[in-house]
Amino acid sequence: MSKALRKAVRNRSKRKLVGFTDEALEIVSNLDKALLKDVEEKSIKHKRRTGVFHPSEIGSMYPCNRRLYYSYLDAPRINRFSPQLHRIFRNGHTVHDRLQYLFGKAYPGNFEAEVPVSVKEYEIFGHADGVLTTKVGTFVIEIKSAASGSLASLTKPKLFHERQATCYAKGLGLNRILFLYENKDNQTLIPLFVNVSDITWGSVEKLINSVKSDIEKGVLPLVNKGSWCTTCAFLTQCKQDNKEG
Repeated sequence: MSKALRKAVRNRSKRKLVGFTDEALEIVSNLDKALLKDVEEKSIKHKRRTGVFHPSEIGSMYPCNRRLYYSYLDAPRINRFSPQLHRIFRNGHTVHDRLQYLFGKAYPGNFEAEVPVSVKEYEIFGHADGVLTTKVGTFVIEIKSAASGSLASLTKPKLFHERQATCYAKGLGLNRILFLYENKDNQTLIPLFVNVSDITWGSVEKLINSVKSDIEKGVLPLVNKGSWCTTCAFLTQCKQDNKEG
């Protein structure tokens, strides 16, 4: 039983939920198992490309040199995300699919979704959410979804989102990005234009050069330690290397 379900069992007597039975919990538990199995099957079928740096990992909220190192070298991954987190991720994918479809309807012939991107010099490879051409120019579309609490104080794109989208812009030779944030709670859209920043791109260059240097020297990169380590796919490998080192 997942942590979320165990917590629900502890709380159900307090909340006095009618019909919240063991049989109902078993059904949810089976759904969780099916989800985790589906995640595993999809990870095998759609294996992530290795020997490259992925913009989504470069633009992680918690950037870690060693995680980029392991991903580049195809170290063994173990899924550590809970079923609840996977549901959140899949809801995010649904937001992308829906908005990409609408961009295509609103700008027929002028919008392309899931555009392949590469920056050969830095071995960056990924797919941009979209590229849109309007009367004012051509720019990268970067779609994000977040809860009301996260968006309440948003005045500009989050820095880690900007790092990710900058990789796409550089690979496509574009210098403008439209971030489209959708509120998960009420579906409000917040559009934010940003010009590609040399400072942001410089931070990406510095990060990749550092990891590539460690790979060439055969040295383990530094770890950005924190609570996020518990859900890192490379945690087992990282602990093993720490012991051996």
